[in-house]
Amino acid sequence: MREFFKDWKRTLGIVTLLTASVFTVGWVRSFRNRESLYLPLWQVRTAVISVDGKLGIFQSHINHPESGFDWITLPIAAVYGQQSVDAEAIFNVVPGNGNEFELRFRFSGFDLGQVRPGSAPHHSIPFIFVPYWSITIPLVLLSAWLLLSKLREPNPRATI
Repeated sequence: MREFFKDWKRTLGIVTLLTASVFTVGWVRSFRNRESLYLPLWQVRTAVISVDGKLGIFQSHINHPESGFDWITLPIAAVYGQQSVDAEAIFNVVPGNGNEFELRFRFSGFDLGQVRPGSAPHHSIPFIFVPYWSITIPLVLLSAWLLLSKLREPNPRATI
């Protein structure tokens, strides 16, 4: 069994498969819970959000001195009152509240753009949401190729 992991391809295949498993757990959890990780990076507060089968990241230039590292888990139904969540619900973009999209591109589960909050009209919040399937499927295919491909036999070198 030890010989199976001597090759770098097999070891990398196991690491890739474990990484895909972690993203798959996040994918499944995201349909029931909203996981939010807030990081104070430089002069911005960066949020990584896992919700409704998507992994999102956005930055707010509004950074309070007391805002630090936070990890928040909330049930989706308790936060949004619905099961399906998109950028409109996350950024509370509804007519009349002042929050609006400056730029937005949506395609096949991908969602990226900028939101201008009504409370701070001189700031804009860039965001990107990527579906988990676009991360996990390539990782699983890569790990399958790394684990199942045949090992190359070392070439015998000619001795002089």
